[in-house]
Amino acid sequence: MRLAPSLLLGAALLAVAPGLAAAQRTISVGQTVSGRLEASDPTLSDNSYYDEYVYTARAGERLTITLRSSDFDAYLNWGRRNGSTFESVDTDDDGAGGTDSQLQVTVGSAGTYVIRANSL
Repeated sequence: MRLAPSLLLGAALLAVAPGLAAAQRTISVGQTVSGRLEASDPTLSDNSYYDEYVYTARAGERLTITLRSSDFDAYLNWGRRNGSTFESVDTDDDGAGGTDSQLQVTVGSAGTYVIRANSL
């Protein structure tokens, strides 16, 4: 995944994370990360694996987040954490063409946001 001035989170497979707490990695504008969704990653209620990336945003910031994979149908979820609960703000499945996903978001309020990289 990659974050660029329009916050490009473009990626190859997707990040590695052994557990929920450890699954969160910080990501910055212009940064590209790559990795894998693996059996050791946390799972959602549908039993799909995901990795999380934490981004500290400024109000009004416009971001483009892209997830690319040649191994699975990429799925992005942008939201916030409220205690142990994840609150989704926006999602995308095929916005980057084919099976790649892309979100374009405008940050409403400054703070910490979470990007979940998942498969559909």
